Amino acid sequence: MEPHSILAFTLVAALSSHHGHEELWSIEIRCTEGTLRLDNGGELLSIDGVRQAVSEEGEYAAVYRHFQQLIGDNASDLDLQPLRRVADSFFVGSRTSVEPFYDEFVVKRNCS
Repeated sequence: MEPHSILAFTLVAALSSHHGHEELWSIEIRCTEGTLRLDNGGELLSIDGVRQAVSEEGEYAAVYRHFQQLIGDNASDLDLQPLRRVADSFFVGSRTSVEPFYDEFVVKRNCS
Protein backbone atom coordinates (compact mmCIF):
# COMPACT_ATOMS: atom_id res chain seq x y z
CA MET A 1 0.00 0.00 0.00
CA GLU A 2 1.37 3.40 -0.93
CA PRO A 3 0.86 6.20 1.61
CA HIS A 4 -1.10 9.27 0.52
CA SER A 5 -0.61 12.72 2.00
CA ILE A 6 -3.81 14.36 3.19
CA LEU A 7 -3.30 17.87 4.49
CA ALA A 8 -0.44 17.68 7.03
CA PHE A 9 -0.19 13.95 7.70
CA THR A 10 0.31 10.64 5.93
CA LEU A 11 -2.17 7.83 6.41
CA VAL A 12 -1.89 4.17 5.49
CA ALA A 13 -4.78 1.87 6.41
CA ALA A 14 -4.87 -1.89 6.02
CA LEU A 15 -8.21 -3.53 6.77
CA SER A 16 -8.87 -7.25 6.80
CA SER A 17 -11.93 -9.38 7.45
CA HIS A 18 -9.91 -12.62 7.55
CA HIS A 19 -10.15 -13.27 11.28
CA GLY A 20 -12.47 -16.29 11.28
CA HIS A 21 -15.86 -16.48 12.94
CA GLU A 22 -14.77 -14.72 16.13
CA GLU A 23 -15.87 -11.11 16.54
CA LEU A 24 -12.87 -8.81 16.59
CA TRP A 25 -13.14 -5.76 18.85
CA SER A 26 -9.56 -4.45 18.64
CA ILE A 27 -8.02 -1.51 16.82
CA GLU A 28 -4.28 -0.88 16.63
CA ILE A 29 -2.89 2.44 15.43
CA ARG A 30 0.85 2.62 14.77
CA CYS A 31 2.72 5.87 14.15
CA THR A 32 6.25 7.17 14.57
CA GLU A 33 5.49 8.25 18.15
CA GLY A 34 4.32 4.79 19.22
CA THR A 35 1.39 2.38 19.17
CA LEU A 36 -2.11 2.93 20.49
CA ARG A 37 -4.34 -0.12 20.96
CA LEU A 38 -8.04 -0.34 21.80
CA ASP A 39 -9.42 -3.70 22.90
CA ASN A 40 -12.83 -5.00 23.96
CA GLY A 41 -14.62 -2.38 21.90
CA GLY A 42 -12.71 0.52 23.47
CA GLU A 43 -12.99 -0.72 27.06
CA LEU A 44 -9.21 -1.21 27.30
CA LEU A 45 -6.66 1.34 26.07
CA SER A 46 -2.91 0.91 25.92
CA ILE A 47 -0.13 3.08 24.54
CA ASP A 48 3.13 1.30 23.72
CA GLY A 49 1.88 -1.69 25.72
CA VAL A 50 1.18 0.36 28.87
CA ARG A 51 -2.44 0.22 30.07
CA GLN A 52 -4.10 3.65 30.30
CA ALA A 53 -6.94 4.67 32.58
CA VAL A 54 -10.34 4.92 30.94
CA SER A 55 -13.62 6.14 32.36
CA GLU A 56 -15.37 3.67 34.65
CA GLU A 57 -18.66 5.13 33.45
CA GLY A 58 -18.40 3.67 29.99
CA GLU A 59 -19.01 5.19 26.62
CA TYR A 60 -22.78 5.02 26.30
CA ALA A 61 -23.78 6.68 29.57
CA ALA A 62 -21.73 9.78 28.69
CA VAL A 63 -23.08 9.85 25.13
CA TYR A 64 -26.70 9.62 26.27
CA ARG A 65 -26.13 12.29 28.94
CA HIS A 66 -24.73 14.55 26.21
CA PHE A 67 -27.79 13.84 24.01
CA GLN A 68 -30.08 14.66 26.93
CA GLN A 69 -28.28 17.97 27.45
CA LEU A 70 -28.51 18.84 23.74
CA ILE A 71 -32.23 18.07 23.67
CA GLY A 72 -32.79 20.11 26.82
CA ASP A 73 -30.89 23.03 25.28
CA ASN A 74 -32.59 22.60 21.89
CA ALA A 75 -29.08 22.51 20.41
CA SER A 76 -27.01 20.38 18.07
CA ASP A 77 -23.44 19.15 18.13
CA LEU A 78 -22.13 18.54 14.64
CA ASP A 79 -18.51 18.46 13.53
CA LEU A 80 -18.23 18.40 9.73
CA GLN A 81 -14.46 17.94 9.73
CA PRO A 82 -14.56 14.09 9.84
CA LEU A 83 -16.93 14.10 6.86
CA ARG A 84 -14.54 16.40 4.98
CA ARG A 85 -11.63 14.02 5.74
CA VAL A 86 -13.58 11.08 4.35
CA ALA A 87 -14.59 13.03 1.25
CA ASP A 88 -10.97 14.13 0.73
CA SER A 89 -9.77 10.54 1.06
CA PHE A 90 -11.86 9.55 -1.97
CA PHE A 91 -9.91 12.05 -4.07
CA VAL A 92 -6.45 10.83 -3.08
CA GLY A 93 -7.04 7.24 -1.98
CA SER A 94 -6.79 4.05 -3.94
CA ARG A 95 -8.30 0.62 -3.61
CA THR A 96 -6.66 -2.75 -4.14
CA SER A 97 -9.01 -5.61 -4.96
CA VAL A 98 -8.20 -8.97 -3.39
CA GLU A 99 -9.74 -12.40 -3.61
CA PRO A 100 -13.39 -12.64 -2.51
CA PHE A 101 -14.01 -13.53 1.11
CA TYR A 102 -16.89 -15.89 1.81
CA ASP A 103 -18.06 -16.71 5.29
CA GLU A 104 -19.23 -20.33 5.02
CA PHE A 105 -21.50 -19.99 8.05
CA VAL A 106 -23.36 -17.04 6.55
CA VAL A 107 -23.58 -18.68 3.10
CA LYS A 108 -25.00 -21.93 4.56
CA ARG A 109 -27.38 -20.03 6.83
CA ASN A 110 -28.74 -17.89 3.99
CA CYS A 111 -29.24 -20.91 1.72
CA SER A 112 -31.32 -22.99 4.12
